[in-house]
Amino acid sequence: MNDLTRYLAVRDQIRAGDLIVFQGSDAISDTEQKEAVRNAQRRLEEAEQKLATVKRWVPVLEHAIAEYHATSQPLGDRLTGSLVNSLTLLDRVVGSLESYLATQAPSAPTFNPESLSGSDPSAVKSELGSAAQPLEEAEVAVVEPTPSRKGDLE
Repeated sequence: MNDLTRYLAVRDQIRAGDLIVFQGSDAISDTEQKEAVRNAQRRLEEAEQKLATVKRWVPVLEHAIAEYHATSQPLGDRLTGSLVNSLTLLDRVVGSLESYLATQAPSAPTFNPESLSGSDPSAVKSELGSAAQPLEEAEVAVVEPTPSRKGDLE
């Protein structure tokens, strides 16, 4: 902006006739003044281009700053919170992960067809155990689908 104000001041002085350059003689030379005006105009154009570039990049920068704050805010909140609360949260997370890892999948009864060959039907039933129970005695979970949109089940 300093170049702009300098250009405007030189331009106003030239228009008012206050800026006259005398060389070695008494003759008035305007070539130096024209060169100064050209330099000032060039600096003005350069400053206007820089201003347009800055105006174009300001919204992009503000958006990037907002994204940074949105992602860093939870960490900042956690860091400014008490250490005891953070440790309690970590203990709960570790405890839930350990309990999840400690769970075992239920084992299914094994069926060995070789042990059943030549046996009577009552031995087959005792060998199969709960797998030979009728359906009304066995535990059966019935899940009915719930439509997420109207017309899914039609």
